[in-house]
Amino acid sequence: MLPLFFISLVWGLIPIIIKIYLSFLPYIFIIFIQSLVLLFSSLIYIYFFKFKDIKEGFGNITTKKLIILILTFFIASFICNLLYLDVLKRYHISAPIIIFTLTPAITILASYLILGEFLNIQQLFGCLLVFIGIFFIFYYKNPL
Repeated sequence: MLPLFFISLVWGLIPIIIKIYLSFLPYIFIIFIQSLVLLFSSLIYIYFFKFKDIKEGFGNITTKKLIILILTFFIASFICNLLYLDVLKRYHISAPIIIFTLTPAITILASYLILGEFLNIQQLFGCLLVFIGIFFIFYYKNPL
């Protein structure tokens, strides 16, 4: 569980750093640098540790599933990233970040509905609290 706290810390600070850089850099430059870092770090990791897994992956995937995977990552990595950077640049950082708390709630509900995974009462209650909290924050002009 400790790595999850580290990831949360890093992902919690990244929007602050990006917001600062958006004040003097265009969105596409940030996406370009992010993509280069991901590409080169992935290539280094694959070269030293997981090349066999890449070969195996291409052997185990159909063309249709590969296209779906590519489209999924295009939407998530490029389109959503572009929208995310635009929102971070135009608004105070607290508003979009609060809306992003929907992500785990949506994932939990989708894993139950689509994958048939178990959903316990605590998870359901937590999701409900997230939706209610966001409703109160954005429905009322001056939330408590």
